[in-house]
Amino acid sequence: MWTKTEEDGLINAFKNACAESWRSENGAFRPGYLGPLEIAMLNAFPGTDLRATPHIESKIKMWKRTYGTVSSILKTSEFGLHDTDKTIKDKTEDIWEAYLKV
Repeated sequence: MWTKTEEDGLINAFKNACAESWRSENGAFRPGYLGPLEIAMLNAFPGTDLRATPHIESKIKMWKRTYGTVSSILKTSEFGLHDTDKTIKDKTEDIWEAYLKV
Protein backbone atom coordinates (compact mmCIF):
# COMPACT_ATOMS: atom_id res chain seq x y z
CA MET A 1 0.00 0.00 0.00
CA TRP A 2 1.28 3.40 -0.99
CA THR A 3 0.83 6.40 1.28
CA LYS A 4 -0.47 9.71 -0.05
CA THR A 5 3.00 11.18 0.57
CA GLU A 6 4.66 8.42 -1.48
CA GLU A 7 2.19 8.87 -4.34
CA ASP A 8 2.84 12.62 -4.29
CA GLY A 9 6.58 11.87 -4.35
CA LEU A 10 6.15 9.65 -7.39
CA ILE A 11 4.10 12.32 -9.16
CA ASN A 12 6.88 14.85 -8.48
CA ALA A 13 9.43 12.34 -9.79
CA PHE A 14 7.36 12.03 -12.99
CA LYS A 15 7.28 15.82 -13.33
CA ASN A 16 11.05 15.94 -12.97
CA ALA A 17 11.45 13.12 -15.51
CA CYS A 18 9.40 15.18 -17.97
CA ALA A 19 11.55 18.25 -17.30
CA GLU A 20 14.67 16.14 -17.85
CA SER A 21 13.45 14.99 -21.29
CA TRP A 22 12.53 11.41 -20.40
CA ARG A 23 9.43 11.78 -22.57
CA SER A 24 9.66 11.17 -26.28
CA GLU A 25 7.94 13.24 -28.96
CA ASN A 26 4.90 10.93 -29.00
CA GLY A 27 4.30 11.56 -25.28
CA ALA A 28 5.46 8.15 -24.07
CA PHE A 29 8.35 7.78 -21.67
CA ARG A 30 11.64 6.60 -23.14
CA PRO A 31 13.01 3.18 -22.18
CA GLY A 32 14.83 3.26 -18.86
CA TYR A 33 12.65 5.94 -17.25
CA LEU A 34 11.85 3.72 -14.27
CA GLY A 35 15.46 3.88 -13.05
CA PRO A 36 15.45 7.64 -12.42
CA LEU A 37 12.00 7.33 -10.80
CA GLU A 38 13.33 4.70 -8.41
CA ILE A 39 16.35 6.86 -7.57
CA ALA A 40 14.09 9.86 -6.94
CA MET A 41 11.93 7.79 -4.60
CA LEU A 42 15.00 6.50 -2.74
CA ASN A 43 16.24 10.07 -2.32
CA ALA A 44 12.85 11.38 -1.20
CA PHE A 45 12.16 8.46 1.14
CA PRO A 46 15.43 7.11 2.59
CA GLY A 47 15.06 3.52 3.68
CA THR A 48 12.03 2.87 1.48
CA ASP A 49 11.60 -0.54 -0.08
CA LEU A 50 9.78 0.88 -3.14
CA ARG A 51 11.51 -0.26 -6.33
CA ALA A 52 10.93 0.30 -10.03
CA THR A 53 9.86 -3.31 -10.41
CA PRO A 54 7.36 -4.29 -9.13
CA HIS A 55 6.21 -1.27 -7.09
CA ILE A 56 6.42 1.71 -9.45
CA GLU A 57 5.38 -0.39 -12.45
CA SER A 58 2.26 -1.65 -10.67
CA LYS A 59 1.37 1.86 -9.44
CA ILE A 60 1.55 3.14 -13.03
CA LYS A 61 -0.68 0.29 -14.24
CA MET A 62 -3.19 1.05 -11.49
CA TRP A 63 -3.20 4.77 -12.38
CA LYS A 64 -3.77 3.93 -16.05
CA ARG A 65 -6.66 1.60 -15.17
CA THR A 66 -8.22 4.24 -12.91
CA TYR A 67 -7.78 6.93 -15.56
CA GLY A 68 -9.51 4.71 -18.12
CA THR A 69 -12.45 4.12 -15.80
CA VAL A 70 -12.87 7.79 -14.89
CA SER A 71 -12.46 8.82 -18.52
CA SER A 72 -15.19 6.44 -19.67
CA ILE A 73 -17.55 7.65 -16.92
CA LEU A 74 -17.01 11.28 -17.87
CA LYS A 75 -17.69 10.54 -21.57
CA THR A 76 -21.30 9.72 -20.74
CA SER A 77 -23.73 12.64 -20.67
CA GLU A 78 -25.09 11.63 -17.26
CA PHE A 79 -21.88 12.53 -15.44
CA GLY A 80 -19.78 15.63 -15.06
CA LEU A 81 -16.91 16.97 -13.00
CA HIS A 82 -17.26 19.29 -10.02
CA ASP A 83 -15.09 22.33 -10.69
CA THR A 84 -14.11 22.93 -7.08
CA ASP A 85 -12.99 19.52 -5.84
CA LYS A 86 -12.60 17.66 -9.18
CA THR A 87 -14.94 14.83 -8.17
CA ILE A 88 -17.46 13.10 -10.42
CA LYS A 89 -21.01 14.39 -10.17
CA ASP A 90 -24.18 12.80 -11.47
CA LYS A 91 -27.55 14.25 -12.38
CA THR A 92 -29.51 11.82 -10.22
CA GLU A 93 -28.72 9.14 -7.67
CA ASP A 94 -30.33 6.50 -9.93
CA ILE A 95 -27.63 7.03 -12.56
CA TRP A 96 -24.91 5.72 -10.23
CA GLU A 97 -27.00 2.67 -9.40
CA ALA A 98 -27.58 1.92 -13.10
CA TYR A 99 -23.93 2.50 -13.98
CA LEU A 100 -22.66 0.24 -11.22
CA LYS A 101 -24.94 -2.60 -12.35
CA VAL A 102 -23.36 -2.54 -15.81
